[in-house]
Amino acid sequence: MHLFSTLAVAAVLPFLASAHMQMSEPFPINSPEDPAVPANLKDNDYSSPLKADGSNFPCKGYHKQETSHVSKATYKAGGQGQLSIKGGASHNGGSCQISLSYDNGETWKVIESMIGGCPLTTSYDFTIPQDAPSSTDVLLAWTWFNKVGNREMYMNCARVTVEGSTPGRHRRAQVVSRDNAFDSLPDMYTCNLGKGCTTKEGEDVAFPEPGSNVINGGGGSSSSSGASGAGNGSGGSGAPAPAVSSPAASSPAAPAPSRASSAPAANSASPVSAPFPTGTNSTRSAPAPSGSNVVIPIASNAPAPAAPTASAPAAPTAPAAPAAPAGGSCTAGSIVCNSPTTWSMCVGTSLVSMGSVAAGTTCVDGKIA
Repeated sequence: MHLFSTLAVAAVLPFLASAHMQMSEPFPINSPEDPAVPANLKDNDYSSPLKADGSNFPCKGYHKQETSHVSKATYKAGGQGQLSIKGGASHNGGSCQISLSYDNGETWKVIESMIGGCPLTTSYDFTIPQDAPSSTDVLLAWTWFNKVGNREMYMNCARVTVEGSTPGRHRRAQVVSRDNAFDSLPDMYTCNLGKGCTTKEGEDVAFPEPGSNVINGGGGSSSSSGASGAGNGSGGSGAPAPAVSSPAASSPAAPAPSRASSAPAANSASPVSAPFPTGTNSTRSAPAPSGSNVVIPIASNAPAPAAPTASAPAAPTAPAAPAAPAGGSCTAGSIVCNSPTTWSMCVGTSLVSMGSVAAGTTCVDGKIA
């Protein structure tokens, strides 16, 4: 019996070693895959999630090691990078983000969001923002909220170098403008860290502030209970993540995972610029993507109001709130007010109903306040 138990444990160990998922490119800090990491620093359980109380957020605390300040990849501002994932338990996917930190993990800015279907593929291409500052000591983080299983947050961090564009003659003014543009990017989403926010099991997280670079994995709906957090050292709280429902039957089928395009709005809708709603503890509001518009649909076939009769004038009626269009293209990240209490968001190139706004807020003219 003892021999059988020993053999059973030995058979399970390889599975446990490959369980969950972890970033393999670029090498994260203390990665067991990195030949340059000393054996005593290698984390052979790297695929495990962050602690449920958030005590090792961010980066499992590895970013505080003096030996961690070694760049593992170099990217150019405005250029492409690739992030690779390995492991044996994808938990039916989920939603992921790629973020950068220039202050050793105190604040995080999202540069890519994968909503649904992550990490069901082994690699993802991402774009370093054109306005990203130059530095040889940047933290790049991959965060993952699994769809099935325990409510957890996974986070792997790597040291990287970012080479910014050459400022030219007006160097100082351009650097200030560039840094301000990067700082306006949305904060990393945090949840399941004991701060009152919990994602819903069996659903993909639809990030409330995904940024302008979004990959739609064709996942299902998503919601979280409690307060969601911006990506800062304390895992602070913000607005709750909205519930997402699947598109109506008349909507076009979800495409294969692809980068969200900035397709023009349908002719039957009038564009109105509006920012995303922000959490109460967010340090900045996240602007709508440059050049994009929030689409407020206006029915093109609305009948003219009936003329009042001489004997009994018709009483005026309140106009009906516009409903989200069932199909057509839209601008990624745009907001549509279906009514003062319900709204939709453009995911990929299709509008997806996000359900009700948070208690105490209303949706008017593409803004939730």
